[in-house]
Amino acid sequence: MADRLDLTKCPITGIRHRAKAIIDAVATGTHPLKLGGQIMKSMEGSAISVPVGPHYRLLFTSETLRPVCFLTHEQYNKKLRNPIKQ
Repeated sequence: MADRLDLTKCPITGIRHRAKAIIDAVATGTHPLKLGGQIMKSMEGSAISVPVGPHYRLLFTSETLRPVCFLTHEQYNKKLRNPIKQ
């Protein structure tokens, strides 16, 4: 299965492998909430955030569970300004 997100920018091989494993698990039917994800709500709508190690996050759409973003925790905080847990 081809990655839907570009994970090559992550400098840590183990984090890339973990992110790919999470994407593959969701693609085969595991819900992101079962992988430690949290539903987050922001000005841009809602998403499910799944931690990938202490400094990275994967975001999935709440409706379709498609991966939409792989980002550092710092980028995540900027993207979801003041997220509110549902």
